[in-house]
Amino acid sequence: IYGHNMGKYSNEMFSNLIKYKDKKFYKKHKYIRIYRRKESADYQIVSIREVTDSDEAYRVEFDNTDEFSRWLKKSIEASEIKCDPVNDDEITNVVTLSTCTYENRRLVIVCEYEKRR
Repeated sequence: IYGHNMGKYSNEMFSNLIKYKDKKFYKKHKYIRIYRRKESADYQIVSIREVTDSDEAYRVEFDNTDEFSRWLKKSIEASEIKCDPVNDDEITNVVTLSTCTYENRRLVIVCEYEKRR
C-alpha cells in the first residue's frame, strides 16, 4: 500500500511512516492496525528499510510459497532497524506499507498479519 508523504510537519496520509526511521519510535509502535469497513486487523512490523522505487520490496506475486519465503527472509535481513524476531517460516500474510522519503527513495515497512479485531 503506497501513500504520499505530505511532509514532516503533516499527519496526513502516510507522513507518519517516516517516524519509523527512528528506532525509538519503532520500539514504542511495533504494531500497525489497518481498518476496514466492518473490522480491523493488527500487523507486527518485521522489516523497515529504505529502497529505490524499483526494489524487490515491491514484489506482489510469487510462483510458490518457497519463493515468497525467500523474499520475506531477504526483507527481514535487509531491515535497517532490528525488529522483534519472528518465525518467518510461518508467515503467510503480509502487508507492505510505503511512502517517499524526499531523498529519491522510498521507506518500506513489511508487516506480518497478527490478528483480526
